[in-house]
Formats: sequence, structure tokens, C-alpha cells
Amino acid sequence: NITTLIIFLSGCEVPSNGEEENFREDGTLKSTVTFEDGVVSKSENFREDETLESTVTFEDGVVSKTEIFREDGTLESIVTSENGIGSKSENFREDGTLEVIVTLEDGVVSKEEIFREDGTSEVIITLENGVVSRLKIYSEDETLRAIRNLENGVLSKEETFREDETLESILTLENGVVSRVQNFSEDGTLESIVTLENGVVSRVQNFSEDGTLLNNTK
Repeated sequence: NITTLIIFLSGCEVPSNGEEENFREDGTLKSTVTFEDGVVSKSENFREDETLESTVTFEDGVVSKTEIFREDGTLESIVTSENGIGSKSENFREDGTLEVIVTLEDGVVSKEEIFREDGTSEVIITLENGVVSRLKIYSEDETLRAIRNLENGVLSKEETFREDETLESILTLENGVVSRVQNFSEDGTLESIVTLENGVVSRVQNFSEDGTLLNNTK
């Protein structure tokens, strides 16, 4: 979740430059606010045990970056903002490795990248109007293994790839049910087309290396 922290200062004079500390009624530090030329440039917010909870950076008084920390002090997430609106969120594991990058357009998620603990990309998810439209799946050596296209959140096509990233097959689906399977040789030529109706094979077509239809079985 993207969190924007807004600080309200009242009953005190805003310093031109320097730092202001705010305390709770029990005397624990609640926040520190840094000013440059009378404008907030940074704020740090603390939990009741005074461990750092978040750091917010401002540009021209507008939030540009928010860093969230766990109670043990490890960085949990970084949210980058443009004109005060979140545009990217990076989430980290407790060991500091990057787990997810979320990209936003006009405040709506448009892409998610999921990473393994070793830093390799595992899945890239593309969204349209907040709905998943495509998934690209990678093996541990970061070779592309599959592309899944979705319509209204339902799988409509899946492309699978070999270890050398040559296209192996294309599955076409209608209402989530496979209607056609295309298989390809390592040199990219079409080997066969399997047509299905209601999930049952209705036709099999096999092709030679030059694309000639060898048989058409119904």
C-alpha cells in the first residue's frame, strides 16, 4: 500500500531553516521536520518506542519519496511520487533483497515486477485500468518461459518458450477454455495445429518443414 504522510503544524512558528521536533504527551519523540527556506524538505516519523517508522522527502513542499521501515530498522518499502502522487513502489524483504516493484500511472497500478531472493526477475505483470492483462514468466536464469495474455482478467492466450527462448507453443482460449494449440519446431516453423471444441479435440493438422499440410485429421 502506498502511504502519504501529511504533517499539520499548528501553534508554532515555522522556522526558515533547520529542524523542528514534535513530541507526544508522554514525552516520546513523534516526528522531526526539516525546513529549507521555510518549506518542509523532510520529515521523520517515529513509533511510540521511538524507532523510525518512516522518512518522507519533499520537493518544493510536495512529497517526492516515502521510505517505510520495520520495527527492527530494516527498510520495508520506498514509494516514489510525482506531483505528490505515487508513481512507483519498491518493496523489500527483511534481508534487504528487492521483492516487488509496482509502477503506477495516475495513481493506478500499471505494472508489477516480482523478483526472487537472488535478484532475478520471476514475473512481470502488466495491468490495464488496474486489471491484469499480461504475465511474462521467467526461469531462474532469466530466460523467458511463458507469456500469458488475459482479457477482462481471463486467460485468452499463452505462449510457451524453450530454454533458448524459441517459441514452443501457442494456446488460444475462449472463455478460459482451450480452443486451439499451435506447436512449433526449434527453427520456428509450424509443426501442428490442434483445434478443440468445448475442450475436446476436433481436428489435428500436421505440417512439413516447408509449411506444407501433411494431414488434416478430424
